[in-house]
Amino acid sequence: MSNWSDISFATFVLVAARMAGMMFGAPFFSAKVITVRFRIVLCLLVSFSVFPLFANIQQVSFDGVGQLASQSIGEFIIGALFGLAVHVIFKAMLFAGELIGTPLGLSQATDQNSEASTSMGRLFDLIAITVFILIGGPGLLVSSIIESMMVMPLGADLPNSENLRQLLAAVPLTFGLGLKIALPVLICQMLAVMLVGVMSRSIPQLSMWQVGLPLTAAATLIGVMLSIGAAAIFFGEQIETATENFMSQIFTSTKG
Repeated sequence: MSNWSDISFATFVLVAARMAGMMFGAPFFSAKVITVRFRIVLCLLVSFSVFPLFANIQQVSFDGVGQLASQSIGEFIIGALFGLAVHVIFKAMLFAGELIGTPLGLSQATDQNSEASTSMGRLFDLIAITVFILIGGPGLLVSSIIESMMVMPLGADLPNSENLRQLLAAVPLTFGLGLKIALPVLICQMLAVMLVGVMSRSIPQLSMWQVGLPLTAAATLIGVMLSIGAAAIFFGEQIETATENFMSQIFTSTKG
């Protein structure tokens, strides 16, 4: 398989494999409301429009279908790692909403299109999606995965263990990022609880069930209103940082 048509077909398969890994692992593209069939069609359309750029500048070499399948799996893993790195930021926003909503008991009926178990979690999930669209997140993901194909040639070996560890290092940071986002509201909740405690000591006749929950809910809403803008900005910055870190690790792996 050495003629131009075979090389073009192999290039298209590898481009589609890396693009598919990103779309099946990254947020927005992997949302439950987007069907698998639509994702496949979108992946093929984007890959078909992109692969001519690489068919002329990269010579993909393979010996048989088996090697092409092996290279495709590697490309899919690279794309999925990129999607996972960005997905962690979405999980942090969802985790922040869950942290805020759980003390208030703001549970909601299970929504098959959302992983949130509280109303606050659903709110922060929607904010994350909105900010992601406003900053051009879908286009940023596609352009980043295309840029990665220029930095790490198609069919190249997977990043070494050290670079893979760096790519996956963001996964444990979900808790820390979520805590940073939720911290201002949690402080407001803590102050409200302390105020309720002082009131219960000063006015024993006052029913804390009637005062404590509304006061905590009010403090939570005030905290959310005051911090939601900063949380959205922080979320957008983390998305851009995640894409930059991915490209940095890909570049390091090719140089190493």
